[in-house]
Amino acid sequence: MPKRTRKIAGEFYELAGIAPSYQLGQAELVAVAQARFAGLDWFAYGNFRDEMNAPAVVQHATDSQKKWPEVMAVEGDAYLIWARPAGTRYIIKAGSYDRKPVYNAEIENEKEAA
Repeated sequence: MPKRTRKIAGEFYELAGIAPSYQLGQAELVAVAQARFAGLDWFAYGNFRDEMNAPAVVQHATDSQKKWPEVMAVEGDAYLIWARPAGTRYIIKAGSYDRKPVYNAEIENEKEAA
């Protein structure tokens, strides 16, 4: 099976899972996010937030994606779970009017410096 990737708003994402319904897609999204992005602050992402696009998202399969063998193998309406590659920088504490957001890479750099 080829490695599937796509670009969402300038960021590269990898296909991390396929679900037969939106509800199961959300459950898979949480599992992928917990595995790849420990401590992710979901409230830091979205309109009028620190960043627009979360590092993991669920999207309905497009007509061309529905032709992929791995998507055709799923019964029901396919939903794809897309995630940024492991090791990607992400927000672990949302910012506010008086502080900047905290990213996972900043915490790792502090640990290495100590």
